[in-house]
Amino acid sequence: MKLSDIIAQEDGLRIHCYKQGVFWVAYEASAYAVWQLTAYKATKKQVKVVNQEVVSLGFPDKAFAQWSAPYTLADTSTVHHKILLLPDPIDTVAYLEWKANLPLTEHKKPKATQQQEPSSAAMHHQPATEEGMLFYSPRFYASIIEQIRYYPLANSTPIQAFLFLQQLQSQLAINN
Repeated sequence: MKLSDIIAQEDGLRIHCYKQGVFWVAYEASAYAVWQLTAYKATKKQVKVVNQEVVSLGFPDKAFAQWSAPYTLADTSTVHHKILLLPDPIDTVAYLEWKANLPLTEHKKPKATQQQEPSSAAMHHQPATEEGMLFYSPRFYASIIEQIRYYPLANSTPIQAFLFLQQLQSQLAINN
């Protein structure tokens, strides 16, 4: 489902939660309603696709089951989109004030660290070959493993993770 469609569904009468990986995410007024119930941290970002600031709030599946128990699940809910009926509409003025007071989170760019920038030794390493197979030194493999271990995957976008993987492949000379 597109973010623009998700935002369009926000009416202040229901809480919409969307399954994204192992987490549930609520947006806009739904995020406000969940925040009131749980005090989980909400994030506000400028999103180019919808050309506006968007608030989101994520939480694990187990937490969803705990705080949502008193609410009625709408018949239109699915495995990946839960809709909870609210007994009273969300206070729109309070929601807009809350949203306005949330700090705008900048998109984090990965730091130029050893994990993302190959060392000069790794870039210029010449592997031994045997029947088309590449063999690197144990130190070289250790540097690759260290880069993977310390890569901030939880704070990276899918594109950043893809670029990191592409960089690792080029270091291993398996990038055809």
